[in-house]
Amino acid sequence: MALARACLAAVMALPCGWTPAQPALTVVADAHPPFLLPARDGLAGPYAEAFHYLAGKAGLEVALKTAPAKRALLLAAAEKNTCALDVNFDQGKAETLSYVAAIAPVVLQAYAAAGNAAPFRSLRDFRGRTLGTVDIAEARDLLSSAQLPYIPIAKPALGFKMLAAKRLEVFVSDTPPQPDAGPPPRKVLLLTPAERWLACNPDTPPPVLSKLRQALRTGLFAKDTAAIWRQHHMDAFFQETSAAWARNRQ
Repeated sequence: MALARACLAAVMALPCGWTPAQPALTVVADAHPPFLLPARDGLAGPYAEAFHYLAGKAGLEVALKTAPAKRALLLAAAEKNTCALDVNFDQGKAETLSYVAAIAPVVLQAYAAAGNAAPFRSLRDFRGRTLGTVDIAEARDLLSSAQLPYIPIAKPALGFKMLAAKRLEVFVSDTPPQPDAGPPPRKVLLLTPAERWLACNPDTPPPVLSKLRQALRTGLFAKDTAAIWRQHHMDAFFQETSAAWARNRQ
């Protein structure tokens, strides 16, 4: 009873209108294996963990949540202090969203199965081939614009297995094959790179946007995120991608 009275007294002593502290930012993103993975408490994977680390280092509290890509953009446009992570830059949405910073490059590499010596010099050389691609917007848009039929594949690991089993002749991926994925495929064509962005509600306070821009000046590939990538066994990918991205942005 005494404890209950003490708790009641503490609540009564709070200022009128007091509410518990809320996260400064709600950040929503679609699943994008292996970079963003659904988790019980929101999102996991190197993108999520690197973003949480860099935002925290900048003094920002964030809550990471999962949502389909289109809904993530709608939420960021409609709700204050909400951002969408890992989205395409779209000039047509620049009036309803604030594109804060590029967070990562998207480099699409086309692979052929080991032993396939056919020459591939351009997208036109994919015509007539059984073509698969990782199911992300950049790859779909690129292949659709070239009028190439393709099989969308949700997980890169499955695409490489299909390539090794000769169910595909060419596979386009934004991540390299894992060392245990069988005979290493042949890199045949590097496709036009793009970037993924953090986009926030346009009414997000300017000091918050400024902190985010500073924290993400090298995207999610800052040197002090290397340990996060290493924990996900993507150290080589981190080193290669960060170096190539730095060269391309000079």
